[in-house]
Amino acid sequence: PHAGALLLEMSGQPKALDLVATRRLNFIAGETGVTAILLREGAEAFPNAAQTRWRICAAPSGHDDWGAPSFSAELTRNRLGPTGCWNLTWNPDNGLFHEPVRHAQAPNPGHMAAAIFDRPAEAKRRIAL
Repeated sequence: PHAGALLLEMSGQPKALDLVATRRLNFIAGETGVTAILLREGAEAFPNAAQTRWRICAAPSGHDDWGAPSFSAELTRNRLGPTGCWNLTWNPDNGLFHEPVRHAQAPNPGHMAAAIFDRPAEAKRRIAL
């Protein structure tokens, strides 16, 4: 009764997380009122009982927001309504996301660090641990 959310993080596509398991997780979350969030790094979409499915990735920082982390958030599945795509920038001063300011005459749309491509995700994980 004291938990507000459950956060699960998994890499790849675990066999234990099939359609039946996600239906059970969704049912228990609904019965207890706890929000269940499942983060899957490097996984492909597969059948599950999730209410929504999001794809989040890094996005270029805006011209005025240099250094502020920016993200592209795409709602690819929504059982309760429409889907869409949003560009968000994190503001560490107030702890909120905001939509980046777009300048019609901005000469540079922003830069983004290149993704690591010379080793698989598991190798990155082991190095970070």
